[in-house]
Amino acid sequence: MYFGSVRFFRHLILTVLVLILVVPTFFAIRLGIKYHESAGKLAAVQEVVSKYDASGQDELVGHLSELLNSSFDKQIPTFQQQVDSSMNAQLNALHTQINGDIKNQLSAVQKTMDKSLSDQEKSLSGQQARTQQQLTSLIKSQTAAIEQQFNKKLDEQTSEIIKQMNETLSREFALLEQQGSPQPGAEGGNG
Repeated sequence: MYFGSVRFFRHLILTVLVLILVVPTFFAIRLGIKYHESAGKLAAVQEVVSKYDASGQDELVGHLSELLNSSFDKQIPTFQQQVDSSMNAQLNALHTQINGDIKNQLSAVQKTMDKSLSDQEKSLSGQQARTQQQLTSLIKSQTAAIEQQFNKKLDEQTSEIIKQMNETLSREFALLEQQGSPQPGAEGGNG
């Protein structure tokens, strides 16, 4: 997992260090440029003031108003662009953060669902194994009962066949004995 790992903290430390170096440098350069612009404007104002110092205050106020108005007219679009770019950057950062959070949440939900499905599959496998064992024991008991009934029936039929064979053999033996023994009336009649 990325969060909490050494790689995450290394990236975090490097990001913080870069921000510590880049942000003050950016503002120093920006303030230096603004200072240079303001120094130029101040020099222009001081020149106008010294020029009109002797003349009158009305001309001085009018000229200063023109300088300030032209300065504001130039700064308003620049300020608007800065606000727009700042808002776009913040919106993009927020969009990126939301996308990252959504991906992390989806990943977590997917892992949870996978684990849940795996647990259910294991549970079903256990139930299936128990059911299979129960079916196997049921089949074995039914097979044993059928085998006992078959053996009993076979024994009964075998004993019945043996009994019938004994009776048939007894009758045949008795018949053979009767035919083999001389009969009293049979000897005198033939000969």
